[in-house]
Amino acid sequence: FAQDVDFASLNNGLTEPLYSSITNSGDELQIKAQQIVATERKDTALIKSASVKILSENRPSVFLSSDKALLNKNEKNLIFIDNVLLETEDKIEITASKISVSLDTTLIQANGPVKGIFSNNNVKAGQLEIFKENNSPDLVISFTKGVEMIYSDY
Repeated sequence: FAQDVDFASLNNGLTEPLYSSITNSGDELQIKAQQIVATERKDTALIKSASVKILSENRPSVFLSSDKALLNKNEKNLIFIDNVLLETEDKIEITASKISVSLDTTLIQANGPVKGIFSNNNVKAGQLEIFKENNSPDLVISFTKGVEMIYSDY
């Protein structure tokens, strides 16, 4: 995706782009936005109303959205900012001030306060990583750095 966007032609913006690719990990990555516009940095573009869907065989999909995102061509990543929400089909919700998504591998990272809700339980942590481990088809969701779990009885 980062290599396919012509950053030099973004002065007027690219309206409602939709892009799909396969990561090195074998997952489908679908990216859509309201608009992509140029920034002062030639290798970075601003994405308005960004969303990403990560689809994998035999596994719940991951959805990520935000009001804004930054596309970095050299680092091949999207950095979601402003009202960031990550959801999975199996009812996990994660919020953070900033979440980074790699465009060539299945890797999602967040630093800074991260909050998750799943099965009526809450987790707070300083870091989040979602990735595939050792060619496994399953995703690993890892909360680290000062993890606090709050269990609910209901």
